[in-house]
Amino acid sequence: MFRLTSPRLLQLSSTTLGSTSHPQKMLLVLHGLLGNSSNFKTATSKILSSLGPSWSALLLDVRGHGSSPSGSPCTILSAAHDVEQTVNTLTNNNGVDAVIGHSLGGKISLQYLSIAKKKPQSTWSLDSIPLKLNRSIHDFKEGDGSVASILDAVSTVEQPFESKKELINILTEEKKVQPSIAMWMTTNLKGNKKSGYNFVFDVETCRSLYASFGVTDLTGFLRETEERVTILKAERNREWKGITDEDIRGDNENVKVKTLEKSGHWVHVDNLDGLVSMICEDLKDI
Repeated sequence: MFRLTSPRLLQLSSTTLGSTSHPQKMLLVLHGLLGNSSNFKTATSKILSSLGPSWSALLLDVRGHGSSPSGSPCTILSAAHDVEQTVNTLTNNNGVDAVIGHSLGGKISLQYLSIAKKKPQSTWSLDSIPLKLNRSIHDFKEGDGSVASILDAVSTVEQPFESKKELINILTEEKKVQPSIAMWMTTNLKGNKKSGYNFVFDVETCRSLYASFGVTDLTGFLRETEERVTILKAERNREWKGITDEDIRGDNENVKVKTLEKSGHWVHVDNLDGLVSMICEDLKDI
């Protein structure tokens, strides 16, 4: 990992996968809220393996996550500007050929596409509703598995933790978080047994980004863009109920709306093979 030092941007931490000897094509990958760049390493490695050695991937920690710092204002737009400037610096303004973003990263990827001077040839937004949402950060039930409930849970626990097991116990027993999600949250810890463990994300930044996610509507852009975009819905995510393809893209044929079967919100866990197959089918002709 390394960081940029330009004073014009937040110093986003990055990881590169695949060929490092002048790859011909570059894939940008953006993680979701409360995550970090390592979340999609397995999926990205499978995608690169399928696409071949001409591809490499750039995985970024968005602001306030992983090894990247926080900054103000914490909005989808400011996060997208972080990404744009970071990509420009790392690629000598050549940009990237394709973008994949999950959840929060999905909305940031669409916002990035809207402002980038060098447009990617294909953008995938994974289980990320591009509309303005009729809910607030307070609209959840404890233990319902929603992003809002998990964000509330991590916002109200006391750090540091003596061990990763302690975090799992607190989240599952006190906060009613699903065991699989609690286990995943341990991947977002830093520290050791001597000093204790803390989250690698900034909770207040996450709360601000989540609020911005809810009020940011990118359907106007999606109805007009000339770029190739795929909005991927998880079959088991009930939040898509009542949202039609026309609500998302109007009649813009450049934007495709697809569904990943046998998957909930965590698409890269629930149906990894199906996800990789769909993405690679699209990217292979770039």
